Amino acid sequence: SMKIIKSHISNGNYWSLLESLKYIIVHHTWTNASAKNNNKYFENKDNYVSAHFTVDFNGDIYEIVPLDHQARHAGESEWNWDTWLNKYSLGIEICGIDKFKDAQKIAVEELLIKLMKDYNIPAKNVLRHADIAPWRKTDVHPNFYKQHWDWGDYQDYLINKMQPMKISSNNAKAARDLWIWSGSNPHDKASKQEVASMLVKLAERMLDWTINKTTLETALAKYKD
Repeated sequence: SMKIIKSHISNGNYWSLLESLKYIIVHHTWTNASAKNNNKYFENKDNYVSAHFTVDFNGDIYEIVPLDHQARHAGESEWNWDTWLNKYSLGIEICGIDKFKDAQKIAVEELLIKLMKDYNIPAKNVLRHADIAPWRKTDVHPNFYKQHWDWGDYQDYLINKMQPMKISSNNAKAARDLWIWSGSNPHDKASKQEVASMLVKLAERMLDWTINKTTLETALAKYKD
């Protein structure tokens, strides 16, 4: 289970209170130094950089800036008409350059879900530094989320982790009647991946005119996200 170690750095390297909290920005440190060494670097106010969390190679999470304060992680940035996103965001720094441990991936996922729930932040506002400052940043490295198709798929994955999609038993019956059921138990929740798989099967079967058109339309309507 997730372990958050509170180890706040001296406040030379974080500023005033957040104006509002809308975003979570994911970064990586671009070094293979441990979280503790990164925290020391962040503590030096001459470096003009800090984040709310650092995630070590073993999955330990350090909270180093109080979550109601601005950290220096986003810099010049923009998203959805907001600029200079330190005022509106929490920053997570993952230790590493382009290779990340499974323990880190799990820790970040658990941390993101906790923060999304605690602060009511939608998955579409969980962003990479490269999303908000594409003219100067490329992190987080795709190796961090390589088991997902792209960052949008990673955001969908977080949504599904928080709230698996419910498929009603009528819906499940329609899918089984069409031989496209790929959920677990029809009375359980089906994941987005399972729903997507059913939709693909449904699309493939649309070429088969023997399917009852009404059943098909009903099924399609019910599987819409």
